[in-house]
Amino acid sequence: MRKTYRYTFNYSNKKDIVCPNCKQKTFTPLLDLRTFQIDARFGLCNRREKCGYSNFPKSNRASERYFNKQQTTLPADNIKVWARREPFTENLLEPRFTQIEPYPGCKAIQRLSIQQLVTLINHFPEVPDKRLQLNILKGKYHSRTEGAFCENPGNYLFFDIDLNTEKQKNLWLLRPSERNKVREILEEDALFVCDTWGGGLCGLLWVNDFNFSNDQKQTHKAIATEIYHLIEDYVEFLTCIKINFDLMQGTFRQVRYFCKQKNKISLNMLPTKFYYDIGVYIEDFYADMNLLAAKEKYELELKSRKK
Repeated sequence: MRKTYRYTFNYSNKKDIVCPNCKQKTFTPLLDLRTFQIDARFGLCNRREKCGYSNFPKSNRASERYFNKQQTTLPADNIKVWARREPFTENLLEPRFTQIEPYPGCKAIQRLSIQQLVTLINHFPEVPDKRLQLNILKGKYHSRTEGAFCENPGNYLFFDIDLNTEKQKNLWLLRPSERNKVREILEEDALFVCDTWGGGLCGLLWVNDFNFSNDQKQTHKAIATEIYHLIEDYVEFLTCIKINFDLMQGTFRQVRYFCKQKNKISLNMLPTKFYYDIGVYIEDFYADMNLLAAKEKYELELKSRKK
C-alpha cells in the first residue's frame, strides 16, 4: 500500500511567498492535505546556494527519533537541522578513519585521513565475497575497535541507501535515469558518493561539531537520523523520488563497507555542511524531568567559583 502523506509541496503560487530567511519571493510552501490550506511555516527556499533555508514538519518515524542527554532520552522533535554550501575546511591529512580487518576480524589495520580514504577506495580491487570488502570505521582506533576506544571521530557522517527488492525499498535505484538524478544531487552535497555491493549508494557527509564520544552515541544517532530525513525531503522536493536512508548507518560505531568502484571518486571541496541545534530545547527538557532546579543550582555554584 502506498503511504499517504499529510503534506505536499504547493507549486501554484511559490513566486508570491517571501522566504523567512532571505526575504525574497522564492519560497515554495507546503500544502496541508488535511485542511487543504497552505502552511507557510514549512517549505523550502529555491535559492539553494545563496540562501538554502528549509523548514519541514517532523514525520512520525517513531522509535529511532530520540537523543540521549546524560543517559536520559528526549524526543528528536527537539532537534533542528539545516544546511548550507561551504568550502571544505577540515584537515585533509589528519587521520579520522580506521581500516579494520574484514569480517569476522575486528582488529585495526591502519588509520587514514580523508584523502587517504578516497585513494584507498579508488584503488580497492574486486573481491569474490562481500565479506572481503574494504571495512572502515569513523574515528581513530588502535588495537581494539569497540566504540569506547574511539578517538577523534571528526565531523563526518557516513550514509547508506540500500536496494532491497524483497521489501520494495529504494527500487528507483534500478532505473538508470532516476539513479543518476539522485546521485547528481548527492554528489553536490556529500564529500563523496560511492556504489555499494548490492546496487545501492553510500558516501560521506560533513557535519558541524559532530565530534561526539561513545558516551553520547544516542545523541549522535538522533542527529544523524534528522540529517538523513532532511536530505530525503530535499531530494523528494527536487525529483519527486522518495529515497530511504539506512538509519543504522547513523549509529556511533557502524562499519562502512566499500567495494570496487566502476568510476573513480573525488573529494568534493565545496560540499553542503550540515548543522544541528539541540540547546534551544534544553530548558524544556530539564523542566520535564524535574531537574531544572538542580541545573540552576549547579550553574550558581559555577558562577560563585569563578568569583
